[in-house]
Amino acid sequence: MPIPPAPASGIPAPVDRIRLLPSGIDPHKVKRSFARAAGSFDGADFLQTEVRNRLLDRLKWLRLEPQRVLDLGAGTGRALPGLAAHFPAAELIALDLTEARLRHWDDVRRRIVLPGDPASGLIEQFAGFFSLRDADLAMLRDPGRSRSMQGLLGIEGCAATQNLKQPDVLMLQYLLPERFSPAQVRVNWEYYDPRTDHELGSSLGPSISAVMACRMGEHERGHQHFLRAARADLLDVRGNAEDGIHGASAGGLWQAVVCGFAGLRLTESGWEIAPSLPDGWTRLAFKFYYRGRLESVEITG
Repeated sequence: MPIPPAPASGIPAPVDRIRLLPSGIDPHKVKRSFARAAGSFDGADFLQTEVRNRLLDRLKWLRLEPQRVLDLGAGTGRALPGLAAHFPAAELIALDLTEARLRHWDDVRRRIVLPGDPASGLIEQFAGFFSLRDADLAMLRDPGRSRSMQGLLGIEGCAATQNLKQPDVLMLQYLLPERFSPAQVRVNWEYYDPRTDHELGSSLGPSISAVMACRMGEHERGHQHFLRAARADLLDVRGNAEDGIHGASAGGLWQAVVCGFAGLRLTESGWEIAPSLPDGWTRLAFKFYYRGRLESVEITG
């Protein structure tokens, strides 16, 4: 059957001899051919890249606010960042049904592990982390320290101990709150927070630590981490503000306020808040978009 003519929009209709499935082509052979090429697809998809970029560019003309977007035949998912930019409130679903691709991701899924103690809920930063020499907690919390632990011990020296630049385990629990109980959050907080170089390690850590403290009901401890994040640029406490603003830390600071002190969470049924304002805060107000709709929140203490 010929491809239907395009609507009257200035785009010429294709000639009749162009068909959706040209005669003589076996669709099963086409499927097997794509499956064989799946492993090296990203290095050769020049035409697909051009088509994908043009399609993404045309999305700017759409006035849609979909709840879900399905990318059927997504390959390795290279269109997802562009789709996320155009439809920030939508759930993105990437589907690719080549057998090789399905086997690949099934293998990836099976290899993902979460090391730790199932009884206590304490998660190991990485395999072997608990066997490393413990951090010098007195040195970490020394108010007179002016260099990062990595600067004092060296990269290899720091890697041989339980000193952390940022609390990766707490970040995992921050991103997947539904997977961890309050008790699991507490036990990991109590272990990793003292071993993290909040003052001079990664500037990305304090804001996430602030959120996790608030989720435990420790809003004053959260406020301490919030101030560490804010002072990176306001007071140049890290001594590197001349290199430029800590952009990612600033984004984390917003999350500390909204997801931490306001307790904003997105659920299957909508959004909810669980405020936990620091002492002295009398009002907190912010706006955000949820599924294309502007939401306003005001909390008074």
